[in-house]
Amino acid sequence: MAIALLFAAYAVPMLFVTIPGADGLVAAGRLEPGNDFGAWIDRQVFGPHLWRQSRTWDPEGLVSTLPAVASLLFGVLAGFYLAHASRRDRAPAVALAGVAFLVLGLAMDALFMPINKSLWTPSYTVFMTGWSLLALALFHAFLDESKPPLRDRMRAACLPLTIFGMNALFLFAFSGLVARLLGTIAVGDTRLKAWLYAPIRALPLAPEDASLAFAILFAATMFAVAWFMWKKRWFIKA
Repeated sequence: MAIALLFAAYAVPMLFVTIPGADGLVAAGRLEPGNDFGAWIDRQVFGPHLWRQSRTWDPEGLVSTLPAVASLLFGVLAGFYLAHASRRDRAPAVALAGVAFLVLGLAMDALFMPINKSLWTPSYTVFMTGWSLLALALFHAFLDESKPPLRDRMRAACLPLTIFGMNALFLFAFSGLVARLLGTIAVGDTRLKAWLYAPIRALPLAPEDASLAFAILFAATMFAVAWFMWKKRWFIKA
């Protein structure tokens, strides 16, 4: 019931409330950058503090918090089911629910609202919940329900994910801080990020591949931090 109310509280104004658009037109149910109800609310509440690349809308806006909370509640329900269902039924039931959510999300995309991550639409919430449930079922089947030696081998193979996951929130915030510092700290007449990226850009790689290489190196650096914290048994919890 709470999830349905959150979806309704999001969808009704997004689809039916008429607002002044960012382009000066009257926007009624227009799910376009700067011309939707959520963007209008963000402009009223946050003013000049919106996403600096647009100043008219934010990809993590206030109204999109409603279906984002629904995403969280779907996770709570999945955890409650795993805690109380019989061991034999857990993984198959979660996988079946994942398929059902994928189908429902696609139906909502076609008939109701589009799948849109920036707006965090209800269809996106349901669709991504489906993928999350399938991933959860897969990991639960191999890491928790399988028998040795398969379970031990799978846990060893997934240890890097465990290391990341033990400090996931800290690493998310820390990586954002590091990324911001890389774009802020000056090195000569350039920024630290550009200075670090220059040797990679000089390689005989396509621009997309050079960007991917830099991203992989950044992720590897974050994993080094995670591994150090894992070895020290430093686990930061919210």
